[in-house]
Amino acid sequence: MRFIRLTNILRAMVIAAFAFVLNTPTSVQAQGQDIASRIDSLFGWTKSQEPGCACGISNAGKTIFTRGYGLTDITGNVSLNENTQFDIGSSHKQFVAATVLLLAEEKKLSLSDDIHKYVPELPDYGYKITIDHLLSHTSGIRDWTALLPLSGGDTDVFTLILRQKGLNFKPGESWSYSNSGYVLLKEIVSRVSKMPFGDFLGSRVFEPVGMRSSVHSVSMRDTGMHRAIAYEKKGNEFKVSMRTDNNRGGGGILSTVNDLLLWNEALRTGKLGKNVTSKLREPARLNNGRKLHYARGLFVEPYRGSIPMVAHSGGAAGFSTWLGRFPDHDISIAVLCNVEPTSATGIAYSLADIFLPEDRSQVIEGEGPPPAVPDTLNIGSKIGLYISDEGAPLEIALERGFLRIVNGPGLVVLTDKKFRRWGAALAYRSQDAFTIDFTSPTRFELKSMEGKTTNYTPAKNVDYTAAQMKEYLGTYESSEIGTSFIVEPAEDGLQLSLLHTPEKTLRFETAGADMFHWKKRMFIRFQRDRNGRIVALDYTNPVLSKVAFRRTVQN
Repeated sequence: MRFIRLTNILRAMVIAAFAFVLNTPTSVQAQGQDIASRIDSLFGWTKSQEPGCACGISNAGKTIFTRGYGLTDITGNVSLNENTQFDIGSSHKQFVAATVLLLAEEKKLSLSDDIHKYVPELPDYGYKITIDHLLSHTSGIRDWTALLPLSGGDTDVFTLILRQKGLNFKPGESWSYSNSGYVLLKEIVSRVSKMPFGDFLGSRVFEPVGMRSSVHSVSMRDTGMHRAIAYEKKGNEFKVSMRTDNNRGGGGILSTVNDLLLWNEALRTGKLGKNVTSKLREPARLNNGRKLHYARGLFVEPYRGSIPMVAHSGGAAGFSTWLGRFPDHDISIAVLCNVEPTSATGIAYSLADIFLPEDRSQVIEGEGPPPAVPDTLNIGSKIGLYISDEGAPLEIALERGFLRIVNGPGLVVLTDKKFRRWGAALAYRSQDAFTIDFTSPTRFELKSMEGKTTNYTPAKNVDYTAAQMKEYLGTYESSEIGTSFIVEPAEDGLQLSLLHTPEKTLRFETAGADMFHWKKRMFIRFQRDRNGRIVALDYTNPVLSKVAFRRTVQN
Protein backbone atom coordinates (compact mmCIF):
# COMPACT_ATOMS: atom_id res chain seq x y z
CA MET A 1 0.00 0.00 0.00
CA ARG A 2 1.31 3.44 -0.88
CA PHE A 3 2.38 5.79 1.87
CA ILE A 4 -0.63 8.02 2.62
CA ARG A 5 -0.34 10.98 4.96
CA LEU A 6 -3.99 11.92 4.86
CA THR A 7 -6.51 10.29 7.15
CA ASN A 8 -10.16 10.36 6.13
CA ILE A 9 -10.61 13.51 8.21
CA LEU A 10 -7.67 15.24 6.55
CA ARG A 11 -8.90 14.12 3.15
CA ALA A 12 -12.23 15.80 3.85
CA MET A 13 -10.38 18.93 4.97
CA VAL A 14 -8.37 18.97 1.73
CA ILE A 15 -11.48 18.67 -0.41
CA ALA A 16 -13.12 21.39 1.65
CA ALA A 17 -10.08 23.58 1.04
CA PHE A 18 -10.44 23.00 -2.69
CA ALA A 19 -14.11 23.94 -2.46
CA PHE A 20 -13.09 27.14 -0.69
CA VAL A 21 -10.54 28.23 -3.26
CA LEU A 22 -12.94 27.42 -6.08
CA ASN A 23 -15.16 30.21 -4.76
CA THR A 24 -12.38 32.81 -4.41
CA PRO A 25 -11.11 35.28 -7.03
CA THR A 26 -7.90 33.21 -7.30
CA SER A 27 -9.78 30.09 -8.29
CA VAL A 28 -7.80 26.90 -8.69
CA GLN A 29 -10.49 25.69 -11.10
CA ALA A 30 -9.72 22.02 -10.56
CA GLN A 31 -12.30 19.65 -12.01
CA GLY A 32 -13.80 16.61 -10.25
CA GLN A 33 -14.88 15.84 -6.70
CA ASP A 34 -11.88 13.92 -5.39
CA ILE A 35 -8.73 15.85 -6.20
CA ALA A 36 -6.56 13.57 -4.10
CA SER A 37 -7.53 10.51 -6.13
CA ARG A 38 -6.80 12.33 -9.38
CA ILE A 39 -3.34 13.15 -8.09
CA ASP A 40 -2.86 9.58 -6.85
CA SER A 41 -3.61 8.29 -10.34
CA LEU A 42 -0.60 10.16 -11.71
CA PHE A 43 1.59 8.04 -9.44
CA GLY A 44 -0.16 4.75 -10.14
CA TRP A 45 3.09 3.36 -11.54
CA THR A 46 4.80 3.52 -8.12
CA LYS A 47 4.98 0.61 -5.68
CA SER A 48 5.16 0.80 -1.90
CA GLN A 49 8.44 -1.17 -1.67
CA GLU A 50 10.25 0.63 -4.47
CA PRO A 51 11.68 4.15 -4.92
CA GLY A 52 9.26 6.73 -6.29
CA CYS A 53 8.31 10.38 -5.78
CA ALA A 54 7.01 12.99 -3.37
CA CYS A 55 4.93 15.97 -4.42
CA GLY A 56 3.26 19.05 -3.03
CA ILE A 57 0.89 21.77 -4.23
CA SER A 58 0.12 25.13 -2.64
CA ASN A 59 -2.38 27.85 -3.51
CA ALA A 60 -1.92 31.46 -2.41
CA GLY A 61 0.69 30.40 0.11
CA LYS A 62 -1.35 27.59 1.68
CA THR A 63 -0.26 23.99 1.21
CA ILE A 64 -3.26 22.08 -0.10
CA PHE A 65 -1.69 18.70 -0.86
CA THR A 66 1.47 16.74 -0.02
CA ARG A 67 2.08 13.04 -0.39
CA GLY A 68 4.84 10.49 -0.88
CA TYR A 69 4.80 7.41 -3.09
CA GLY A 70 7.43 4.74 -2.49
CA LEU A 71 10.54 4.39 -0.32
CA THR A 72 13.52 6.59 0.51
CA ASP A 73 15.78 3.54 0.37
CA ILE A 74 14.83 0.06 -0.81
CA THR A 75 17.05 -1.50 1.87
CA GLY A 76 14.91 0.03 4.62
CA ASN A 77 11.25 0.63 5.23
CA VAL A 78 11.06 4.43 5.40
CA SER A 79 8.43 5.92 3.10
CA LEU A 80 8.92 9.05 1.04
CA ASN A 81 7.08 12.11 2.31
CA GLU A 82 7.04 15.90 2.18
CA ASN A 83 10.01 16.05 4.58
CA THR A 84 12.31 13.64 2.71
CA GLN A 85 15.54 15.24 1.49
CA PHE A 86 16.32 14.91 -2.23
CA ASP A 87 19.26 16.15 -4.29
CA ILE A 88 17.40 18.79 -6.31
CA GLY A 89 19.97 18.99 -9.14
CA SER A 90 19.79 22.07 -11.34
CA SER A 91 16.67 23.34 -9.58
CA HIS A 92 19.24 24.77 -7.16
CA LYS A 93 20.34 27.44 -9.66
CA GLN A 94 17.62 29.82 -8.48
CA PHE A 95 19.10 29.66 -4.97
CA VAL A 96 22.59 30.44 -6.28
CA ALA A 97 21.12 33.36 -8.24
CA ALA A 98 19.38 34.63 -5.11
CA THR A 99 22.66 34.75 -3.17
CA VAL A 100 24.25 36.80 -5.95
CA LEU A 101 21.29 39.20 -6.03
CA LEU A 102 21.45 39.65 -2.26
CA LEU A 103 25.11 40.69 -2.53
CA ALA A 104 24.24 43.01 -5.42
CA GLU A 105 21.51 44.63 -3.33
CA GLU A 106 24.11 45.29 -0.62
CA LYS A 107 26.40 46.91 -3.25
CA LYS A 108 29.08 44.29 -2.60
CA LEU A 109 29.09 43.45 -6.28
CA SER A 110 27.34 44.57 -9.46
CA LEU A 111 25.71 42.33 -12.05
CA SER A 112 27.63 44.30 -14.69
CA ASP A 113 31.01 43.56 -13.08
CA ASP A 114 33.60 41.68 -15.12
CA ILE A 115 33.95 38.22 -13.57
CA HIS A 116 37.75 38.59 -13.72
CA LYS A 117 37.41 41.08 -10.86
CA TYR A 118 36.49 38.18 -8.58
CA VAL A 119 38.13 35.24 -10.36
CA PRO A 120 41.32 36.79 -11.81
CA GLU A 121 42.81 33.39 -12.57
CA LEU A 122 40.35 32.94 -15.44
CA PRO A 123 42.00 33.32 -18.87
CA ASP A 124 41.49 36.43 -20.99
CA TYR A 125 38.79 35.49 -23.49
CA GLY A 126 39.09 38.73 -25.43
CA TYR A 127 35.66 39.88 -24.26
CA LYS A 128 34.14 41.17 -21.04
CA ILE A 129 32.04 38.51 -19.32
CA THR A 130 29.74 39.88 -16.62
CA ILE A 131 28.16 38.26 -13.60
CA ASP A 132 24.81 38.70 -15.35
CA HIS A 133 26.10 36.70 -18.32
CA LEU A 134 26.77 33.81 -15.92
CA LEU A 135 23.33 34.12 -14.31
CA SER A 136 21.51 34.05 -17.66
CA HIS A 137 23.63 31.40 -19.48
CA THR A 138 24.75 33.95 -22.08
CA SER A 139 28.47 33.97 -21.20
CA GLY A 140 29.63 31.52 -23.86
CA ILE A 141 31.70 29.65 -21.26
CA ARG A 142 31.75 25.95 -22.07
CA ASP A 143 29.67 23.59 -19.95
CA TRP A 144 31.94 21.40 -17.84
CA THR A 145 29.53 18.45 -18.09
CA ALA A 146 30.43 18.15 -21.78
CA LEU A 147 34.16 18.55 -21.12
CA LEU A 148 34.60 16.13 -18.22
CA PRO A 149 33.97 12.88 -20.17
CA LEU A 150 36.70 13.88 -22.64
CA SER A 151 39.15 14.56 -19.82
CA GLY A 152 38.84 11.09 -18.35
CA GLY A 153 36.56 12.18 -15.52
CA ASP A 154 39.23 12.75 -12.86
CA THR A 155 39.85 16.47 -13.36
CA ASP A 156 38.61 18.94 -10.75
CA VAL A 157 35.71 20.84 -12.32
CA PHE A 158 36.92 24.29 -11.29
CA THR A 159 40.38 23.53 -12.73
CA LEU A 160 38.77 22.31 -15.96
CA ILE A 161 36.85 25.59 -16.30
CA LEU A 162 40.01 27.64 -15.72
CA ARG A 163 41.78 25.75 -18.53
CA GLN A 164 39.28 26.84 -21.19
CA LYS A 165 40.82 29.50 -23.42
CA GLY A 166 37.96 29.67 -25.90
CA LEU A 167 34.23 30.38 -25.73
CA ASN A 168 31.28 28.85 -27.53
CA PHE A 169 30.22 32.34 -28.64
CA LYS A 170 30.77 36.02 -27.89
CA PRO A 171 29.18 36.92 -24.52
CA GLY A 172 25.59 38.06 -24.93
CA GLU A 173 25.35 36.89 -28.54
CA SER A 174 23.53 33.64 -27.79
CA TRP A 175 22.08 31.42 -25.05
CA SER A 176 23.51 28.06 -24.08
CA TYR A 177 22.94 26.27 -20.78
CA SER A 178 26.21 26.21 -18.85
CA ASN A 179 26.69 24.58 -15.47
CA SER A 180 30.17 26.12 -15.50
CA GLY A 181 28.67 29.57 -15.00
CA TYR A 182 27.04 28.48 -11.76
CA VAL A 183 30.24 26.88 -10.47
CA LEU A 184 31.86 30.29 -10.95
CA LEU A 185 28.94 32.09 -9.31
CA LYS A 186 29.25 29.97 -6.17
CA GLU A 187 32.95 30.78 -6.06
CA ILE A 188 32.24 34.50 -6.48
CA VAL A 189 29.66 34.46 -3.67
CA SER A 190 32.13 32.73 -1.38
CA ARG A 191 34.94 35.18 -2.16
CA VAL A 192 32.80 38.30 -1.86
CA SER A 193 30.99 37.23 1.33
CA LYS A 194 34.18 35.73 2.82
CA MET A 195 32.10 32.72 3.84
CA PRO A 196 31.76 29.17 2.49
CA PHE A 197 28.96 29.24 -0.05
CA GLY A 198 26.83 26.83 1.98
CA ASP A 199 27.10 29.00 5.10
CA PHE A 200 26.05 32.14 3.21
CA LEU A 201 23.17 30.31 1.55
CA GLY A 202 22.01 28.91 4.88
CA SER A 203 22.14 32.17 6.83
CA ARG A 204 20.85 34.52 4.13
CA VAL A 205 18.31 32.34 2.29
CA PHE A 206 17.33 29.11 4.04
CA GLU A 207 16.98 30.56 7.55
CA PRO A 208 14.93 33.67 6.63
CA VAL A 209 12.60 31.59 4.47
CA GLY A 210 12.21 28.88 7.13
CA MET A 211 13.75 26.10 5.02
CA ARG A 212 15.00 24.12 8.02
CA SER A 213 15.44 20.84 6.16
CA SER A 214 17.52 22.26 3.30
CA VAL A 215 21.30 22.26 3.16
CA HIS A 216 24.17 22.79 0.75
CA SER A 217 25.87 19.45 1.36
CA VAL A 218 29.66 19.37 1.46
CA SER A 219 29.63 15.59 1.10
CA MET A 220 26.92 14.13 -1.08
CA ARG A 221 27.88 10.72 0.36
CA ASP A 222 26.17 11.54 3.66
CA THR A 223 23.02 9.54 4.31
CA GLY A 224 20.33 9.66 6.95
CA MET A 225 16.83 8.53 7.80
CA HIS A 226 15.22 11.44 5.96
CA ARG A 227 17.50 11.43 2.91
CA ALA A 228 16.41 9.70 -0.28
CA ILE A 229 18.76 7.37 -2.14
CA ALA A 230 18.46 7.51 -5.94
CA TYR A 231 18.20 4.46 -8.15
CA GLU A 232 18.19 3.46 -11.79
CA LYS A 233 15.68 0.80 -12.72
CA LYS A 234 16.71 -1.80 -15.29
CA GLY A 235 14.09 -4.46 -15.81
CA ASN A 236 13.09 -5.51 -12.31
CA GLU A 237 16.44 -4.54 -10.78
CA PHE A 238 17.33 -1.31 -8.96
CA LYS A 239 20.89 0.01 -9.00
CA VAL A 240 22.02 2.90 -6.79
CA SER A 241 22.53 5.96 -9.02
CA MET A 242 24.03 8.86 -7.07
CA ARG A 243 26.43 11.71 -7.78
CA THR A 244 28.75 11.96 -4.81
CA ASP A 245 30.79 15.01 -5.84
CA ASN A 246 29.81 18.50 -4.78
CA ASN A 247 31.82 20.69 -7.13
CA ARG A 248 29.24 20.71 -9.87
CA GLY A 249 27.10 23.67 -10.87
CA GLY A 250 24.08 21.42 -11.32
CA GLY A 251 23.68 20.18 -7.77
CA GLY A 252 24.84 20.13 -4.19
CA ILE A 253 21.61 21.19 -2.46
CA LEU A 254 19.38 18.82 -0.54
CA SER A 255 15.80 19.94 0.01
CA THR A 256 12.26 18.73 0.62
CA VAL A 257 8.80 19.25 -0.85
CA ASN A 258 7.75 21.35 2.13
CA ASP A 259 10.83 23.56 2.00
CA LEU A 260 10.53 24.13 -1.73
CA LEU A 261 6.92 25.22 -1.36
CA LEU A 262 8.10 27.66 1.32
CA TRP A 263 10.66 28.99 -1.15
CA ASN A 264 8.04 29.56 -3.83
CA GLU A 265 5.91 31.37 -1.27
CA ALA A 266 8.89 33.59 -0.40
CA LEU A 267 9.19 34.47 -4.08
CA ARG A 268 5.45 35.19 -4.26
CA THR A 269 5.53 37.57 -1.31
CA GLY A 270 8.98 39.08 -1.87
CA LYS A 271 10.29 37.88 1.48
CA LEU A 272 13.92 38.30 0.40
CA GLY A 273 13.19 41.75 -0.98
CA LYS A 274 11.23 42.95 -3.99
CA ASN A 275 14.42 43.59 -5.95
CA VAL A 276 15.67 40.02 -5.51
CA THR A 277 12.28 38.59 -6.43
CA SER A 278 11.85 40.76 -9.53
CA LYS A 279 15.40 40.14 -10.78
CA LEU A 280 14.95 36.38 -10.43
CA ARG A 281 12.08 36.42 -12.95
CA GLU A 282 13.21 39.28 -15.21
CA PRO A 283 13.78 37.81 -18.71
CA ALA A 284 17.33 38.04 -20.02
CA ARG A 285 18.11 39.78 -23.29
CA LEU A 286 20.75 39.15 -25.91
CA ASN A 287 23.00 41.90 -27.25
CA ASN A 288 20.57 42.38 -30.15
CA GLY A 289 17.68 43.01 -27.74
CA ARG A 290 15.95 39.65 -28.14
CA LYS A 291 14.06 38.74 -24.96
CA LEU A 292 14.59 35.17 -23.77
CA HIS A 293 12.54 32.65 -21.82
CA TYR A 294 15.27 32.51 -19.18
CA ALA A 295 15.86 34.94 -16.35
CA ARG A 296 18.40 34.36 -13.57
CA GLY A 297 18.34 30.76 -12.40
CA LEU A 298 14.75 30.32 -13.60
CA PHE A 299 12.92 29.71 -16.85
CA VAL A 300 10.13 32.21 -17.48
CA GLU A 301 7.98 30.85 -20.26
CA PRO A 302 4.32 30.41 -21.11
CA TYR A 303 2.69 27.09 -20.26
CA ARG A 304 0.30 25.91 -22.97
CA GLY A 305 1.26 29.03 -24.86
CA SER A 306 -0.43 31.61 -22.64
CA ILE A 307 -0.20 30.80 -18.90
CA PRO A 308 2.83 32.48 -17.26
CA MET A 309 5.12 29.93 -15.62
CA VAL A 310 8.31 30.40 -13.56
CA ALA A 311 10.14 27.12 -13.04
CA HIS A 312 13.28 25.02 -13.20
CA SER A 313 13.77 21.29 -13.47
CA GLY A 314 16.70 19.32 -12.12
CA GLY A 315 18.43 16.03 -12.64
CA ALA A 316 21.27 14.45 -10.66
CA ALA A 317 21.94 10.82 -11.58
CA GLY A 318 18.75 9.00 -10.45
CA PHE A 319 17.12 12.12 -8.98
CA SER A 320 14.56 14.08 -10.99
CA THR A 321 13.10 17.39 -9.80
CA TRP A 322 10.65 20.07 -10.89
CA LEU A 323 9.84 23.21 -8.94
CA GLY A 324 7.63 25.90 -10.38
CA ARG A 325 4.77 28.30 -9.95
CA PHE A 326 2.02 29.84 -12.02
CA PRO A 327 1.85 33.44 -10.70
CA ASP A 328 -1.46 34.41 -12.32
CA HIS A 329 -3.18 31.52 -10.54
CA ASP A 330 -1.13 31.49 -7.30
CA ILE A 331 -0.34 27.81 -7.79
CA SER A 332 3.02 26.28 -6.77
CA ILE A 333 4.09 22.71 -7.47
CA ALA A 334 7.08 20.65 -6.30
CA VAL A 335 7.84 17.14 -7.58
CA LEU A 336 10.87 15.20 -6.34
CA CYS A 337 11.67 11.66 -7.52
CA ASN A 338 14.41 9.16 -6.66
CA VAL A 339 14.23 6.68 -9.51
CA GLU A 340 15.12 6.89 -13.18
CA PRO A 341 13.75 6.87 -15.77
CA THR A 342 11.17 9.27 -14.31
CA SER A 343 10.21 12.71 -15.60
CA ALA A 344 9.39 14.99 -12.69
CA THR A 345 8.64 17.66 -15.30
CA GLY A 346 6.01 15.53 -17.02
CA ILE A 347 4.38 14.70 -13.69
CA ALA A 348 4.39 18.38 -12.67
CA TYR A 349 2.68 19.39 -15.91
CA SER A 350 0.00 16.75 -15.34
CA LEU A 351 -0.52 18.11 -11.83
CA ALA A 352 -0.77 21.63 -13.22
CA ASP A 353 -3.45 20.51 -15.66
CA ILE A 354 -5.64 19.49 -12.71
CA PHE A 355 -5.59 22.99 -11.25
CA LEU A 356 -5.28 25.34 -14.22
CA PRO A 357 -8.02 26.45 -16.65
CA GLU A 358 -8.77 23.84 -19.28
CA ASP A 359 -9.35 26.07 -22.30
CA ARG A 360 -7.29 24.50 -25.09
CA SER A 361 -9.09 26.13 -28.00
CA GLN A 362 -5.97 28.09 -28.90
CA VAL A 363 -3.59 26.39 -31.32
CA ILE A 364 -0.17 26.79 -29.73
CA GLU A 365 2.73 26.82 -32.14
CA GLY A 366 5.55 24.58 -31.02
CA GLU A 367 3.36 22.17 -29.05
CA GLY A 368 3.24 18.92 -30.95
CA PRO A 369 4.55 18.39 -34.48
CA PRO A 370 4.47 21.08 -37.17
CA PRO A 371 2.00 20.90 -40.07
CA ALA A 372 2.66 17.93 -42.32
CA VAL A 373 4.55 18.49 -45.55
CA PRO A 374 2.01 18.97 -48.39
CA ASP A 375 1.90 16.04 -50.83
CA THR A 376 2.13 18.49 -53.72
CA LEU A 377 5.63 19.59 -52.75
CA ASN A 378 8.80 17.64 -53.48
CA ILE A 379 11.31 18.47 -50.78
CA GLY A 380 13.27 15.21 -50.78
CA SER A 381 16.31 16.93 -52.24
CA LYS A 382 16.40 19.31 -49.26
CA ILE A 383 16.87 16.52 -46.69
CA GLY A 384 20.40 16.06 -45.38
CA LEU A 385 23.37 17.49 -43.51
CA TYR A 386 24.56 21.03 -44.23
CA ILE A 387 27.61 22.98 -43.09
CA SER A 388 27.70 26.76 -42.65
CA ASP A 389 30.49 28.92 -44.03
CA GLU A 390 31.79 29.09 -40.42
CA GLY A 391 31.77 25.28 -40.10
CA ALA A 392 28.59 24.85 -38.02
CA PRO A 393 26.47 21.76 -38.86
CA LEU A 394 22.70 21.68 -39.43
CA GLU A 395 20.68 18.63 -40.44
CA ILE A 396 17.22 18.78 -42.01
CA ALA A 397 15.19 15.57 -41.65
CA LEU A 398 11.75 14.27 -42.56
CA GLU A 399 10.21 12.32 -39.66
CA ARG A 400 6.75 10.73 -39.99
CA GLY A 401 5.75 13.27 -42.60
CA PHE A 402 6.98 16.28 -40.64
CA LEU A 403 10.01 18.40 -41.45
CA ARG A 404 12.39 19.32 -38.65
CA ILE A 405 15.94 20.25 -37.75
CA VAL A 406 17.63 17.40 -35.92
CA ASN A 407 18.16 18.37 -32.25
CA GLY A 408 16.14 21.48 -33.01
CA PRO A 409 12.60 22.66 -33.73
CA GLY A 410 10.15 21.55 -36.37
CA LEU A 411 9.84 23.41 -39.67
CA VAL A 412 6.77 24.81 -41.40
CA VAL A 413 6.96 24.34 -45.17
CA LEU A 414 5.96 27.58 -46.90
CA THR A 415 7.08 26.57 -50.41
CA ASP A 416 9.39 23.90 -51.79
CA LYS A 417 12.22 26.41 -51.30
CA LYS A 418 11.29 28.21 -48.09
CA PHE A 419 10.71 27.01 -44.52
CA ARG A 420 10.29 28.68 -41.14
CA ARG A 421 10.74 27.39 -37.61
CA TRP A 422 7.79 25.93 -35.66
CA GLY A 423 7.66 27.33 -32.15
CA ALA A 424 10.31 29.01 -30.03
CA ALA A 425 13.21 26.83 -28.88
CA LEU A 426 15.45 28.45 -26.29
CA ALA A 427 18.07 25.71 -26.58
CA TYR A 428 18.24 26.05 -30.38
CA ARG A 429 19.44 29.38 -31.76
CA SER A 430 18.18 31.16 -28.63
CA GLN A 431 14.48 31.31 -29.60
CA ASP A 432 15.27 32.62 -33.06
CA ALA A 433 12.23 32.91 -35.37
CA PHE A 434 14.40 32.05 -38.34
CA THR A 435 13.56 31.22 -41.95
CA ILE A 436 15.39 28.93 -44.38
CA ASP A 437 15.46 30.10 -47.99
CA PHE A 438 17.01 27.86 -50.67
CA THR A 439 18.69 30.20 -53.14
CA SER A 440 19.82 27.25 -55.27
CA PRO A 441 19.34 23.46 -55.20
CA THR A 442 22.53 23.09 -53.12
CA ARG A 443 22.57 26.21 -50.96
CA PHE A 444 20.31 27.98 -48.49
CA GLU A 445 20.30 31.11 -46.38
CA LEU A 446 19.21 30.97 -42.76
CA LYS A 447 17.87 34.38 -41.78
CA SER A 448 17.50 35.25 -38.11
CA MET A 449 14.58 37.26 -36.74
CA GLU A 450 16.93 40.26 -36.57
CA GLY A 451 17.96 39.89 -40.22
CA LYS A 452 21.35 38.19 -39.88
CA THR A 453 22.05 35.77 -42.76
CA THR A 454 24.10 32.56 -42.51
CA ASN A 455 24.92 30.54 -45.63
CA TYR A 456 24.81 26.72 -45.66
CA THR A 457 25.93 24.17 -48.26
CA PRO A 458 25.55 20.36 -48.24
CA ALA A 459 28.13 18.24 -46.45
CA LYS A 460 30.22 16.44 -49.05
CA ASN A 461 31.41 12.85 -49.10
CA VAL A 462 34.98 13.49 -50.23
CA ASP A 463 36.72 10.56 -51.93
CA TYR A 464 40.20 10.77 -50.39
CA THR A 465 43.14 8.69 -51.60
CA ALA A 466 45.05 6.49 -49.15
CA ALA A 467 47.92 8.98 -49.23
CA GLN A 468 45.59 11.87 -48.40
CA MET A 469 44.02 9.97 -45.51
CA LYS A 470 47.48 9.25 -44.10
CA GLU A 471 48.02 13.01 -43.73
CA TYR A 472 45.57 13.03 -40.80
CA LEU A 473 47.38 10.26 -38.90
CA GLY A 474 48.71 11.44 -35.55
CA THR A 475 48.13 12.40 -31.93
CA TYR A 476 46.35 15.67 -31.16
CA GLU A 477 46.53 17.20 -27.68
CA SER A 478 44.18 19.65 -25.94
CA SER A 479 45.68 21.66 -23.10
CA GLU A 480 42.16 22.90 -22.31
CA ILE A 481 40.84 19.42 -21.56
CA GLY A 482 44.07 17.66 -20.63
CA THR A 483 43.72 14.77 -23.04
CA SER A 484 44.68 13.68 -26.56
CA PHE A 485 42.94 12.24 -29.61
CA ILE A 486 44.60 9.43 -31.53
CA VAL A 487 43.60 9.73 -35.20
CA GLU A 488 44.06 6.88 -37.66
CA PRO A 489 42.82 6.25 -41.20
CA ALA A 490 39.98 3.75 -41.47
CA GLU A 491 37.68 2.45 -44.17
CA ASP A 492 35.59 5.35 -45.53
CA GLY A 493 36.90 7.81 -42.95
CA LEU A 494 38.92 8.19 -39.78
CA GLN A 495 39.07 6.32 -36.50
CA LEU A 496 39.36 8.38 -33.31
CA SER A 497 40.10 7.31 -29.76
CA LEU A 498 41.03 9.11 -26.56
CA LEU A 499 44.53 8.51 -25.23
CA HIS A 500 43.20 7.34 -21.84
CA THR A 501 40.68 4.92 -23.44
CA PRO A 502 42.32 3.68 -26.66
CA GLU A 503 40.06 0.63 -26.73
CA LYS A 504 37.00 2.83 -27.33
CA THR A 505 36.99 4.05 -30.92
CA LEU A 506 34.63 6.16 -33.01
CA ARG A 507 34.39 6.03 -36.80
CA PHE A 508 34.18 9.48 -38.43
CA GLU A 509 32.90 9.94 -41.99
CA THR A 510 33.82 12.70 -44.41
CA ALA A 511 31.73 15.89 -44.38
CA GLY A 512 33.82 18.13 -46.61
CA ALA A 513 37.38 19.30 -47.14
CA ASP A 514 39.34 18.45 -43.96
CA MET A 515 36.04 17.91 -42.10
CA PHE A 516 34.63 14.68 -40.64
CA HIS A 517 31.61 13.72 -38.54
CA TRP A 518 30.45 10.94 -36.24
CA LYS A 519 26.75 10.20 -36.75
CA LYS A 520 26.21 13.91 -37.54
CA ARG A 521 26.65 14.68 -33.82
CA MET A 522 30.39 15.20 -33.41
CA PHE A 523 32.53 17.11 -35.88
CA ILE A 524 36.25 17.58 -36.34
CA ARG A 525 37.83 20.05 -38.73
CA PHE A 526 41.55 19.91 -39.40
CA GLN A 527 43.68 23.05 -39.62
CA ARG A 528 46.64 23.44 -41.99
CA ASP A 529 49.58 25.82 -41.89
CA ARG A 530 50.61 28.04 -44.81
CA ASN A 531 52.53 25.10 -46.29
CA GLY A 532 49.46 22.87 -46.29
CA ARG A 533 50.59 20.66 -43.41
CA ILE A 534 47.99 19.59 -40.85
CA VAL A 535 48.86 21.12 -37.49
CA ALA A 536 45.66 20.97 -35.43
CA LEU A 537 41.98 20.07 -35.31
CA ASP A 538 38.87 21.68 -33.82
CA TYR A 539 36.29 19.51 -32.06
CA THR A 540 32.58 20.45 -32.01
CA ASN A 541 29.47 18.76 -30.64
CA PRO A 542 25.96 20.07 -29.86
CA VAL A 543 27.15 21.88 -26.70
CA LEU A 544 30.85 22.54 -27.41
CA SER A 545 32.25 24.74 -30.14
CA LYS A 546 35.73 24.47 -31.64
CA VAL A 547 37.76 22.98 -28.80
CA ALA A 548 41.35 23.14 -30.04
CA PHE A 549 43.61 20.07 -30.29
CA ARG A 550 47.23 20.67 -31.36
CA ARG A 551 49.04 17.99 -33.32
CA THR A 552 51.92 16.69 -31.21
CA VAL A 553 52.87 13.42 -32.91
CA GLN A 554 52.76 12.48 -36.58
CA ASN A 555 52.62 8.71 -36.28
